[in-house]
Amino acid sequence: MIHQILQIVRKGIIGDSTVFSYTGSRIYPEHLATVKNPEYPCITLYFKGGESPGCIKENAKDNVYIKVCSDKSYRECYEIYDPIYMNILHNKRLSDGNYHIICREIMRPRPYIDKKCEPVIYFIEVHYEVFSQRR
Repeated sequence: MIHQILQIVRKGIIGDSTVFSYTGSRIYPEHLATVKNPEYPCITLYFKGGESPGCIKENAKDNVYIKVCSDKSYRECYEIYDPIYMNILHNKRLSDGNYHIICREIMRPRPYIDKKCEPVIYFIEVHYEVFSQRR
């Protein structure tokens, strides 16, 4: 179920022309540290809490984190995230035919920077609560 939810969210994000113009298909379903030679800008999606990967339930509430990463600026991160919030995720319904989900932003974007990287990497991380229902 968790894999399906991440795929629904990823498909919704990739489907936005503004986001796609920045990231293309560089939307990774994992932590950036596990991606070999990532290209920027990019987005990562991952679960933190909620149902365990093997669970199958009719209804569930999970926590999904979205991290927008840029090697240019915070501004670029927000230019990518704004359409995600406005057009795709916040209080919107998404579906793949088997699952219906509604996402709700519960933590505003939190900016931080990784100065150890060369070049410096800018991040914003956002916490969403995802309500899912199996058809």
